[in-house]
Amino acid sequence: MLKTKIKAGQLTNLTDARYFAAWEVEWLGFNLNLGDDTYIAPEQVKAMKEWVEGPKIVGEFGLQDPQTVLEYAKALELDGVQVGSFYDTQALKRLKGYAVLKELIIDKNALVNDIEATLAQNAPYVDTYILEFSKNGISFQDIKNNIPFSLEALKNICRKFPCLLSIEATTAETEELLASTSCQGLHVVGGEEEKVGLKLFDDLDELFELLIIEE
Repeated sequence: MLKTKIKAGQLTNLTDARYFAAWEVEWLGFNLNLGDDTYIAPEQVKAMKEWVEGPKIVGEFGLQDPQTVLEYAKALELDGVQVGSFYDTQALKRLKGYAVLKELIIDKNALVNDIEATLAQNAPYVDTYILEFSKNGISFQDIKNNIPFSLEALKNICRKFPCLLSIEATTAETEELLASTSCQGLHVVGGEEEKVGLKLFDDLDELFELLIIEE
């Protein structure tokens, strides 16, 4: 059992899916946004679901209209759906019946007031936010140096809204990150296999060993 929630996203192979399921992560995410580098076909998602148990299964979407998202969710028997930064409030309202995760990409010029306003506006229709710092190269060390805003500001955001953090941090820094922000958890991503069925997980092993609760 882990002491914080983990969403493993952009999974493209069974090796990743089974690895994260074995660590009892909260969510497994599969990118169903056609054209993305990490896109995975619906029939592959359905096949992989048969081989894993425990985590909730999330479909990751971009700007697909709500009807399309709901059709995928029903056909694949998803537990939740994830949508991108530009998914508007009216579209979010229509995603009823499924847990909704919404990504918000943070850049180095982000203003705290703007972020909080966006989160508050969509809060009635979002179960969990993913604050995505890593896509713009923002690290935990940057936050400690008030880039783009202070650690205290991030703590306040996580106190007001259920947030997963996707941010560059060493394993040693992760414990401080979790303690200082009280975020709901972390978002990590899968990657390519070296060859079918073979993959090295050294860095992730170190992270999960830090997070595991000894029984």
